[in-house]
Amino acid sequence: MTRRAIWGLSGMLVMLGAGKVWAGELEVAHVAAQAGQSVSVPVSYQQGGGTAATALMTDINFDPAALSNPRCAAGAALTSGSADKMVQCAEASPGVLRVILFGLNQNPIPDGEVATVTFDVSATARPRRYALRNLPSASDAAGHDFRLSRKSGAVKVGG
Repeated sequence: MTRRAIWGLSGMLVMLGAGKVWAGELEVAHVAAQAGQSVSVPVSYQQGGGTAATALMTDINFDPAALSNPRCAAGAALTSGSADKMVQCAEASPGVLRVILFGLNQNPIPDGEVATVTFDVSATARPRRYALRNLPSASDAAGHDFRLSRKSGAVKVGG
């Protein structure tokens, strides 16, 4: 390779590395459950060193044959403090729960448990691990969208 080609390639790598910075993380927890009962799954946010989120959204994919009747509530980080945010959720399609965290203000979302998602576990659910994959995004006080890194969770039924 010529020197010019090497410099060009290194410049492209720097530009790729300078793309969108993933500011913060949204984590869906791993929990244990029994068939025929309800299970609550914590959803936590950590800002990290990046941009503070003032609103966020995630789609949580789940197995509707084993988990049903999803519902959500504000987590401990929102019920104590001055964030003044609310949590809403609905099934966007079968097996996809859309969770939205927002407020009529530009206060940053605090670190910690921001939501709790509750599912009913089917009485016929086989003992195994059911993945809860999430795909989060957020926006800052200026309305700019950015991605959050994610940690997907699971519901382990039985044993």
